[in-house]
Amino acid sequence: MRLNVSIGGGGVELLATGPKWYDTRKEQGGGAIDLTMHLFRLSFVDAVKRLSP
Repeated sequence: MRLNVSIGGGGVELLATGPKWYDTRKEQGGGAIDLTMHLFRLSFVDAVKRLSP
C-alpha cells in the first residue's frame, strides 16, 4: 500500500507492507517505533512513550 502523509507541514510517501513501512523519499523504513520516530522527530524513548497506553 502506498500512502501520502502530511504532518507538521511536511509530506512523506510511505510504502506499507504488513507491519513494516518504507519512506521512498528519505530511503528509511522499519516498524512502528521507527515510524513514530520518523514522523514526529522523536527519540527512541519518547517514541515508545508516545505508543504506550
